[in-house]
Amino acid sequence: MFKEKYAKRQESIKPIVDFYSKYGIVREVNADLEETQVALKLKQNIFPVIYSIIGKRYSGKTELSTLLNQRQGITLLDFAEFKKNPQIIKRASDNDFVVNQFINKLFTIETPRVLIENFPENKEQYSFFVNNCKEFERIYYLNADNSTCLERMNNLTIKDPNYTDCNNLTKMLLNFEKQGPFLHFLKRQANFLKMKDENGYLIGYDIKTREKIYISDQLLVTSYDDNIL
Repeated sequence: MFKEKYAKRQESIKPIVDFYSKYGIVREVNADLEETQVALKLKQNIFPVIYSIIGKRYSGKTELSTLLNQRQGITLLDFAEFKKNPQIIKRASDNDFVVNQFINKLFTIETPRVLIENFPENKEQYSFFVNNCKEFERIYYLNADNSTCLERMNNLTIKDPNYTDCNNLTKMLLNFEKQGPFLHFLKRQANFLKMKDENGYLIGYDIKTREKIYISDQLLVTSYDDNIL
């Protein structure tokens, strides 16, 4: 009798679960695990689904993030802006402290999905975040040539709030290129996707799943492609 009632109950709520799962609202936790494991899973699922976008200055991170916010309602957080907080600046070199404060901020967000710009910056930040918060749903790396970034900067006026002078931008680009080992680490550790601007579309390939992802007017459209590898 109990099994029959349970089966009917599960069947009755399935359409509701399926519907809200499409919007990232439903998070399933396996209650067959040990109590401590269930508690850990619940803690991780309290946080929203986390996407991240990294790349050079003027690679298109902010433009893409804004489009995703406007068309898909994803909440945006800029880690670079978060670090400008006076309390954070005092301990900016302490990766664990900075990321822990950032996790506390994420804990207050009520929307189901969050896109973080300019994070993580290094291996230590990534490891602390994953161990104390949750795994990234996906990390997008916008791969733009230095010449492209410089050209985009030259199209801005000095009065533009996003303007960076040529000397500082060159230093930023060179510093980012030094992150090669960190990017290689991310490729092995995270759901990492390298993006490249191609004919007006941002196109990326997920090497693990062989998914082909376009970011354009049809944002985050995914298709399976046998010819990627």
